[in-house]
Amino acid sequence: MSLFSHLRALWRQDIRLRTIVTLSLLLGIILLVATAWRLDEIRTSLEEATRSHAHTIGRTFTILRAVAPNENLHLLQSVLDSYHDDPDIARVDLLDVDRMIIASTEPGRVGHTVTDSHTTQAREQGSEIIGYDTLSHESHFLVAVEPLRNGQLITGWVRIEFPLAKMQRQVTLATQGSILTGVFLIGSTVLLALFSMHRISALFRDTATRLQTTLTSLTQQFPDLKPSIEAPGTDPTFTLPSQCGEIERTVALINHTLGLLTRQTDLIQTFTSWLGNAVTSQTSQLNDTVDDLKRETAERAQAELTLRENETKYRGIFESSRDAIMLLFPPEWKFTACNPATVDLFGADSAEHFTSLGPWDVSPPVQADGELSTSKAPTVIQRAMQEGSHYFEWMHRRINGPAFPATVLLTRITLQGKTGLQATVRDISEQKRAEQALRDLSEFQKAILDNAGHAIISATPDGIIRVFNPAAEQLLGYSADELVGKLTPAVFHDPQEVVARAQAFSAELGIDLEPGFNVFVEKCRRDLPNTHEWTYIRKDGSRLTVLLTITALRNPEGTITSFLGVASDITTLKVVQQELTLAKDAAEAASVAKSQFLANMSHEIRTPMNGVLGMTELLLATPLTEKQRHMAHTVQQSAASLLTIINDILDYSKIEAGKLQLEHTDIDLSHLLDDAVKLFSEAARQKGLSLSATVTPTIPTVLRGDPTRLRQILLNLIGNSIKFTATGSIAVIADCLKRDPEQILLRVTVRDTGIGIPCESQAHVFDAFAQADGSTTRKFGGTGLGLTIVKQLVHLMGGTVDLESTPGLGSTFGFTVPLEVGPEKKMSSVLAALQQAPATLHGTVLLAEDNVVNREIAVAMLELLGCTVDIAEDGQEVLDAVNARPYDLILMDCQMPNLDGLNASRLIRERESRRPHRRHLPIVALTANAMEGDREQCLAAGMDGYLAKPFTFDQLHHALAPWLENAA
Repeated sequence: MSLFSHLRALWRQDIRLRTIVTLSLLLGIILLVATAWRLDEIRTSLEEATRSHAHTIGRTFTILRAVAPNENLHLLQSVLDSYHDDPDIARVDLLDVDRMIIASTEPGRVGHTVTDSHTTQAREQGSEIIGYDTLSHESHFLVAVEPLRNGQLITGWVRIEFPLAKMQRQVTLATQGSILTGVFLIGSTVLLALFSMHRISALFRDTATRLQTTLTSLTQQFPDLKPSIEAPGTDPTFTLPSQCGEIERTVALINHTLGLLTRQTDLIQTFTSWLGNAVTSQTSQLNDTVDDLKRETAERAQAELTLRENETKYRGIFESSRDAIMLLFPPEWKFTACNPATVDLFGADSAEHFTSLGPWDVSPPVQADGELSTSKAPTVIQRAMQEGSHYFEWMHRRINGPAFPATVLLTRITLQGKTGLQATVRDISEQKRAEQALRDLSEFQKAILDNAGHAIISATPDGIIRVFNPAAEQLLGYSADELVGKLTPAVFHDPQEVVARAQAFSAELGIDLEPGFNVFVEKCRRDLPNTHEWTYIRKDGSRLTVLLTITALRNPEGTITSFLGVASDITTLKVVQQELTLAKDAAEAASVAKSQFLANMSHEIRTPMNGVLGMTELLLATPLTEKQRHMAHTVQQSAASLLTIINDILDYSKIEAGKLQLEHTDIDLSHLLDDAVKLFSEAARQKGLSLSATVTPTIPTVLRGDPTRLRQILLNLIGNSIKFTATGSIAVIADCLKRDPEQILLRVTVRDTGIGIPCESQAHVFDAFAQADGSTTRKFGGTGLGLTIVKQLVHLMGGTVDLESTPGLGSTFGFTVPLEVGPEKKMSSVLAALQQAPATLHGTVLLAEDNVVNREIAVAMLELLGCTVDIAEDGQEVLDAVNARPYDLILMDCQMPNLDGLNASRLIRERESRRPHRRHLPIVALTANAMEGDREQCLAAGMDGYLAKPFTFDQLHHALAPWLENAA
């Protein structure tokens, strides 16, 4: 047989050979494709890198051409020389637009014209070209041609040749790697296939051997069992053919194994039939046995379930109990088990630690009754074992800790046939403390009741007395034994008073309240205050007045459990109260008399004062000699000083009576300070003093408060400084100590260089009618009320006043007041109108004034203002005049004979109300009264304005301007 025939036969017979060759071919094709893809990837990567390199070189020469024109070839050549030693570059040629070499890494090529296909193609397309060239040198090159541009215009070309040796090396390495990988994979695959085939053949051979052994064993054990049909391939002498491949032998083994399985299946079916007959014969016998077993099993299962449930419940109680639970058994009576609460209570490290101890280890040496713990413990254990349980108190001790009281319940138990005790221990330290606190509280309450200075009486909800303290016994003459638990409080109350109170409370509460115990406690049931005066009748029949406060005591659910009454004897207080009432009435009468006296004195003094000031002002408006003018000024200043004294007395009286009310309006602090300084500027100039005012920028422009009283404070302080300063200066400084969006704390100081105040006198300068000493009163004059009024006004504003002074150097008076921050706004139109008001007014004015001098002054001033004036001497003449002709305004004196100004104003307003279309006639009050409430009286009567006597020309103009300007 030829070699070819032998190989062909081997190929046909050996499936393993065919499998190995096929796998090798498939793996070889896959590796060939992968190698080709990898080589293409390397080539593409190198071309991209070459293209990027060529583009970079092209950009370099483009920039150099832009910087150095063609005539500077030396610079280009020097750059080309830098590429000469680059192993990745074979040659670089710089061409002009006609493809002539103007510079090269090989200087000998300069002047030649390049006509290769790549340069020609690049020139035709006007773009870069890259390709392979195998003509210029012995080795292969990659040629790149890049255009040199000046904007869109091509000014030359760069031709670069890159050697392909690097690419070829990488391709060679990649090819070698692929071949080695292929050989490795093919060899591994062939070895794996051979090994797998061998393992499969061995597996089937082993399976066939085991099946044959099993079949032989069944045949020997059951010789009567014969299969109905002998399965093919079940010959026990079966041998594998030797002239075949591994896979053919495996197939023969599989067939043999299947034959054995078929035979074994027949045997099993025959055996199953025989066994079924045997099982059927035994089934009836087993059914009864099974039923019995089921019943027994069900009963046992139920018992076990009940046992487990009980055990679970007990375990849950045992583990979760807040009380310490432990088990102990004879003969040693040591603890054998415990729950977590036990470990926590006694401070043990763990349950194992605690169960190593006995009762004596967690008890102090001696119990509370003085008996030793070691002798008392066996006694209580024996009693619990005999009686089944025993409950008692015991002193325990924490491990390495203090002793504590506890209650112990010992219960006899039987576990697993062994009898012992379960101990349940509860710490009662808090209970003991609470009991002691309750005892202390009871003793404390008893001490209070026994020693209280007031009668304390408690009654049950139905009125029976349950507490009657010693003070009540002393007050009423009854003993507690006579009343407690027997009688109601009605025994010591006046029955007629109870009936009267029942009627009063019925009307007050809107119910029908019968006389009896409910009269005392009905308000408490309704949670109303229940404090009233009652008349008690002592046991001896004498009477006394008490102030009785009754309170309902309720439990946590709100149910009344008792009533508690506390009575204080106020008989003496009632006498004192009557005396105080009489004294109060007398004081009020004196105050009314004083107020009436001040009002009358104010009226009587201001009326002639108005004449003096008014005539002086009119006199100064006429031509006078210097001497006459000086005398008139002197009269005016004296009258003004007298008026200041009168105003101070009235202000002090208002403040003392608590009738001075503060305004709440806008304040321009800068304007207010300027006005105050201007008012005293002439007095300061005459004494040669420097008077200045400073307002810090941190103070808001608009504040809110009482500008009139703030101005009065400033005037009093500045006037005081001018009075007591002979030389030097007076400085008024306003500053902001604290500020927030809604309020500031204003600080104003008035500093002078006057005579100063001795230390011993500084504490009294703010007292009424006080000055530094009597000599200053005579030397400088004054009532001594100015600083008192300052202090009281500052306190009314919620501020403080202070003083720093050094005798001979001067004084600094200061005050601090809180003021609201007002909204920034322009000066009001009314104020602007007043400031810009003309010197004269126009209108018809009815003057109602009974005093001849005051009438003459008012007429003269009104005429100077440009008004037409009619005169009425009482209220009736005013009514007649108003009916006779229309007026623009009435200047009405409040106190006139026949019909006063207040009643006349009311009558005018009543007539206007009956005639809705009649014009509202302005009425300005003219009065010498300047007490608190006078202005409100005038406004309540229907008047529109208020002008106090004496008044100046400017004050009269200010009071009439709003009305007469509207009339004009």
